[in-house]
Amino acid sequence: MTRRAASPREAAPQQARALWTDLLARLSLAAAACTQAQTLLALRELGLRRTGTVATNLARELMIADRMAERAGVPVLPLEVQRRIGELARPCALTGHLQGLATTYRDILLDPALPPDGPLLKWLAARVRVHLTQFEAMEQITRGDR
Repeated sequence: MTRRAASPREAAPQQARALWTDLLARLSLAAAACTQAQTLLALRELGLRRTGTVATNLARELMIADRMAERAGVPVLPLEVQRRIGELARPCALTGHLQGLATTYRDILLDPALPPDGPLLKWLAARVRVHLTQFEAMEQITRGDR
C-alpha cells in the first residue's frame, strides 16, 4: 500500500497554523469593530478625520497577512478562520482587538517554526509595534488620559 505525500496544509506545524489562524480572525474582528459608533468616536478623539480608513487598512492588512502566512509555509484554511472568529466573537472594544493583534503578531514572531525570512520578520516586528502603539493610544482615550 502506497502512502500519499502530506499536502502543505497537513505538513504545516499545528501551532504555527493556529497562530496565523488566530491572527486572521483577530484582524477580521478588529476591522468589524471599526464600524461601531463608539469606536468611531474614539478614533475621532485621536484626531482621525477619515475614520473609515482604519477599517480599510485592517482589511488590507488581513489580505497581506494571509499572503505572509503562505510565504511562511503555513496555509490557513478559511473555515478555520471562521471557526476562530466564532470563538473570539464577543462585544469587545477596538482596544482589546489591537492588544490581541500585537500579542498574536509577537507570538508568531517568537515561533521557532517561523522561517528565517528577513522581510517577513521585519514585517511581523513592524506590525507588533504598530498595533501596540495603536492599543496604547486607544487605551489613553478610553481611560480619559488624553
